[in-house]
Amino acid sequence: MKGMPMIKAPREVPEITVVVCTFNRSDILKLCLESLVTQRTAPSLFEIIVVDNNSSDDTKEVVNSFLGRAGNMRYVLETHQGLSHARNRGYREAAAEYVGYIDDDAKAPEDWVAQAMEIIRGHGPDVFGGSIYPFYLTEKPEWFDDKYEVRVHHEKTGWIPEDSKRFLSGSNVFFRKSLLEEYSGFKPELGMSGTEMGYGEETEIIVRALKAHRKVYHSLDLVVLHLVPEHKMQLWFHIYSNYRWGKDNVTLRQLKYESDAVLELAGMIDSVLKGINQYIHGREKRSAPYLEQFIIQEYAGTIREIGRRLGYLMKVDESAQLRSMLKVSPGGSYIGLSEYLALNLKLLRRTKAARTLIGLVRGRRK
Repeated sequence: MKGMPMIKAPREVPEITVVVCTFNRSDILKLCLESLVTQRTAPSLFEIIVVDNNSSDDTKEVVNSFLGRAGNMRYVLETHQGLSHARNRGYREAAAEYVGYIDDDAKAPEDWVAQAMEIIRGHGPDVFGGSIYPFYLTEKPEWFDDKYEVRVHHEKTGWIPEDSKRFLSGSNVFFRKSLLEEYSGFKPELGMSGTEMGYGEETEIIVRALKAHRKVYHSLDLVVLHLVPEHKMQLWFHIYSNYRWGKDNVTLRQLKYESDAVLELAGMIDSVLKGINQYIHGREKRSAPYLEQFIIQEYAGTIREIGRRLGYLMKVDESAQLRSMLKVSPGGSYIGLSEYLALNLKLLRRTKAARTLIGLVRGRRK
């Protein structure tokens, strides 16, 4: 009848929203988006939201080039710098009850969304995720092993126990939107911010969920491929990333240390340098690449712990507790932290191990 408004069919609500947060990586982003628009799952069942975290490159144009192929894709600009801000914008924009996150430098196998839907329909978890395996666009160094970038946090598919110390990877993880709303999303002080490295924003939520007896699930069949660029196959990256992961764990786990934390920290640094020194002066001449492999294999855990303790010291308020921690007692006589570190640095600078390590961190090869 004339004058009657046209009644539109209700828009089908997707089961999953896939969020891709990106910053100045338009070339790599193309690979990620291509893997999402070629999923075997019907586009009506999931949506893709690309959150541009204030990029200065051609990210928007790259996303626009996919919009004609993917009616289920949207572009969103988030000007607050930081991955947590971008992730929060993503879930707030999401139409689906489940929100999945994949990094802009990752690729999803064609059954990734289908696998996620199987988990949702079969188990209905509050949080779930899977494994990450590496892929490469440049040749690997001879010493570099795939295992450095494989993230399989659990040996079998199933529910993650409440007391677990191993969680899920942020490039292959799904949350109920209602859970993210309840927890006010990701903490801005955690995670990447521009080019500044940071970790743990998704783990903080998972830790809270487990403590609250929420259902957290891991599937070995839910797989994402993650790019390992050239700079991640260098020693300095592994040293700094392990340090930052340890440092961010202070916030994540609310760690506290006793008054001997500084002295123990110095001992850890000493053990790393002594181990490197012994390796360098072994019977066979050691090349720089194999020294890198040795450091990553033997000392990644120690470097993380150094980061934790330094992170704690930097977070503690200027108080009697902090002042007591900064008075260490080598040889029984108390001296201040600055004097103690100055004395150690003078000694460390004279060692071949320290010089070699500094050279490797700066990218030198002998």
